[in-house]
Amino acid sequence: MRKFVCMLLALLLLQAQLWAQSKTISGKVTDDSGAPIANVSVQVKGSNVGTVTKEDGTYSLSVSNTAKTLIFSGVGLETVEVPIGSKSIINPTLRQSEKSLEEVVVVGYQTVRKRDVASAVSKIGAAEIDNLPMPNFAQAMQGRAAGVIVAAANGVPGGSLSVIIRGVGSISAGTTPLYVVDGIQLNTGTGSINTQNNPLNFLNPDDIESIEILKDAAAASIYGARAANGVVIVTTKKGKSGKPKFTFNVYQGQSSPLQMVESLNSQQWFQLRTEALTYANPASTAASIRNTVLSNMGLPTTTSQGKVDSLPTYDWQKETFGKGSIFNAELSMQGGSQNINYYVSGSYSKQKAFIAPTDFQRGALLTKVSFKINEKFTLDNSISLSTFWQNAPYSIGNTGFGNPAYASAMILPNNPIYNPDGTYYGLPGSGQNMAGTFNHNVVAVGDYVKYNTRTNQLIGSLALTYKVLPDLTLKTLVGLDYRSTQDQRYQDPRVNDGFGVSGRLSNQVDWNTNFISTTTANYRKTIAADHDINLLGGVEFRRDQNQWFQADGQGFPTYLLQYMSAASTPVAVSGQWTASATFSQFAKVGYSYLGKYIFNYTVRRDGSSRFGLNNKYGIFQSAQVAWNAKDEVFLKNVDEISELKIRYSFGQAGNDQIGNVLYAQLYGATRLYGNSSGIFPSQLGNPDLSWETREEHNIGLDLGLFKNRVLLTADAYKRTNKDLLLARSLYNTTGFSSITQNLGQVENEGLELLLSVKPFDGKFKWTSSFNIAFQRNKVKELYDGLQALPGDASIRVGSPLGSFFVAEWAGVNPATGRGMWYDINGNITYNPTAADRKIVGNIYPSKFGGWNNTLSYKGFSLDVFFQYEYGRIRQDGQYTQMMRMAGATVNTLLYGYNTRWQKPGDVVPTPRPFNGLADFNSVGWGTGTRYLFKTDYIRLKQLTLGYDITSELAKRMKIDGARVYVQGINLWTYTKWPSYDPEFTGDNFGIIPQSKNITVGLQVRL
Repeated sequence: MRKFVCMLLALLLLQAQLWAQSKTISGKVTDDSGAPIANVSVQVKGSNVGTVTKEDGTYSLSVSNTAKTLIFSGVGLETVEVPIGSKSIINPTLRQSEKSLEEVVVVGYQTVRKRDVASAVSKIGAAEIDNLPMPNFAQAMQGRAAGVIVAAANGVPGGSLSVIIRGVGSISAGTTPLYVVDGIQLNTGTGSINTQNNPLNFLNPDDIESIEILKDAAAASIYGARAANGVVIVTTKKGKSGKPKFTFNVYQGQSSPLQMVESLNSQQWFQLRTEALTYANPASTAASIRNTVLSNMGLPTTTSQGKVDSLPTYDWQKETFGKGSIFNAELSMQGGSQNINYYVSGSYSKQKAFIAPTDFQRGALLTKVSFKINEKFTLDNSISLSTFWQNAPYSIGNTGFGNPAYASAMILPNNPIYNPDGTYYGLPGSGQNMAGTFNHNVVAVGDYVKYNTRTNQLIGSLALTYKVLPDLTLKTLVGLDYRSTQDQRYQDPRVNDGFGVSGRLSNQVDWNTNFISTTTANYRKTIAADHDINLLGGVEFRRDQNQWFQADGQGFPTYLLQYMSAASTPVAVSGQWTASATFSQFAKVGYSYLGKYIFNYTVRRDGSSRFGLNNKYGIFQSAQVAWNAKDEVFLKNVDEISELKIRYSFGQAGNDQIGNVLYAQLYGATRLYGNSSGIFPSQLGNPDLSWETREEHNIGLDLGLFKNRVLLTADAYKRTNKDLLLARSLYNTTGFSSITQNLGQVENEGLELLLSVKPFDGKFKWTSSFNIAFQRNKVKELYDGLQALPGDASIRVGSPLGSFFVAEWAGVNPATGRGMWYDINGNITYNPTAADRKIVGNIYPSKFGGWNNTLSYKGFSLDVFFQYEYGRIRQDGQYTQMMRMAGATVNTLLYGYNTRWQKPGDVVPTPRPFNGLADFNSVGWGTGTRYLFKTDYIRLKQLTLGYDITSELAKRMKIDGARVYVQGINLWTYTKWPSYDPEFTGDNFGIIPQSKNITVGLQVRL
């Protein structure tokens, strides 16, 4: 007992001694105006002891008696060190850091001040793309960055996009930019056999902090062989020190077609078909022609005219073009302490297109954690998990008879859609036959046929940063971009395409694995306050691997069994594995004198497995200079000019977007004679195969007036892509038809302007930003002195890529109603030949951009964003098919019916209808420029009206804030395009057009 009492007394004395060796320091941190500052880090210098200030700026911290200094620091604030001495209360004032007031830009592998940027970089902030009902961030860039063309391939939610930065520079290699998300270079290959799957769908756009677009070769050069088409750098949101903050956002709405076309009713088609047969068969009797028309419509030849006049008209287009829906809900949490910051976001999104069963569903989770291990080491982890499901329409983007987007307006209008009992009309085996060429009930096809795709994607990284010295930082990042895509294509035995074989099924699995490792060393030093040095060096390894497997079967006992194991007949099994790797070294030297004179130099050496033994390595360099003239003495006191910078850059970048083994001598194994297999040479090797190289000059101007209330950015560039990867034709006696070589040049020239103004900046605020790009493209050189590329005469020296090389349409002969064309000499002809073709335009716009206006007053805000394109032409394949004018047993457009030739002297745009679609001694109805149209349009892309509740109301509700908003997408379009929508890629056959969306949303911050 005595021992226990002695031990207890000893412990009490020791505890009292320890208490005596520490003390509590408290206080309040404020800014220059005396307002409290929350989330400020308070730390004992030289130790891990610390805390953060509360919402009212107060703090309390127990420190050892040996502690000498407290360090107060915060994001965007100057760091303050205060001696402790004998003080128990310390109330520091923290000022905003001058550096924090300067805008920063994310460029290759680092962040720099905007004033130090000497190349062409566009930045899109989070506020510009928040709450847009779009499945991926690339679509949100449309019209918001000068010189960047973004076009949706179609209106499929989550479908593919075309993103072109400063024109197309390649004929046969890829034109897709390099996408970098939080340091991970994405693999943008798609592996879906169903829908136009987009690998950028994994990320919720509301999780994005900023998007930087490296437009010129100098800015992109540090990414080397992957950067010839530009670089898009995406930085996601991250946590900030302080108590947890929650943001909940939800919106819901509806989508509908931008417009629908008008087709003929049953009586009009009867009349038009009669005319088409009469003109094509002048010797036939009226009775014979009438019988043929009735048979074409699936009617008995004894049908009276009275019954014809009373035939119903069924609107197949209206039935298939319905209403879509939009829903999105997301919750994010962020916060941190002095040593750890975190950001966690979860979201669910679902969009149904207005053509069933097309839809898109995504569940996404993003977590980002930054852990400061000690004063030297910081560990950063980012994980993005997503799964998305897409139902695709049948035969999207082609002329499949079961494709509702293609066929609905061309099904003969006297065909019923449903039977009286509500079942589908005209299904095979029902004894009912749909009349006309389009004999598939597309509504039933949309219900029964199942084309779906599920994609699971993981993008994650782990980075360790080591601060060797105050000015020297080492960083190692390892990242993974993994994507698994599972496709199922089931053709139900109840519809035409599956009926004859009792159903068809295709299953495919596609795996993409992209591993990247990057290690950098960054040295930043300011010498004598005049010389800023920024040195960067690094090594990088990237490996991409793709593997797919597909199985096909047919013959199912019932439509309820949609599994490959239930197929009675295996049809095919196929698969493939391929991989490529790149090892790189890169460096950057940046120097700034007095903040006025800026010089940057970058160099990168890439080694790639995709190129020949003699050219596996390429070196890409850039040089950039800039002059911040505003800092000169002669402009320093010119108050009207707040910013003036002149930039010039030259850079090189490469394009490696080709097949993995085009350089190699390949052999194939297949059945050559009967059932005997053999090995044969399948590809001629080229050990000299190398990169396509982009070289570009850029001169730019950044001007700010009246305290930056007027901002102007102008860039002019000349870009040359040389050593293009082309298939050079060979004599057949070699055993090969072609060999891939580096041949030819393409040139792009352009001017980009961005003007931003703030007409009002008081209680009522108005910010307006307008951008426009002028762009010109042409082929400079092919090979062997050729003026046109063998196999594609539209690719011609001196003409743009994407040109149309066709005969010119001359209109309708008023005397006969026949269609006319011009020959090469400008004379009228009815049968133009290949010699009469000429260049008549191309598929890329020459002028494009956007205009954004943000207005706010008190809690109300209005965002109005227009996007436009001018100067391109496209062939409207859908419109061409719908203008067959009863020359085949398909419905046609009311426009053609109303503007057709009917008698001599008619001056009209539409020729007489003619069975077979080609008049006597004439070419077909769709020849030449007849169905080439300008796609020029101006579109009200986004209109958002919102209201933020007052801070007083938010305080009473115990929340940080709330916002309600209503938003419209594609509400209005001005265009002379004759069909559904001028925004598409490809030939516009049977694609789902863009939609008009209206959503209502609520955002709450806690």
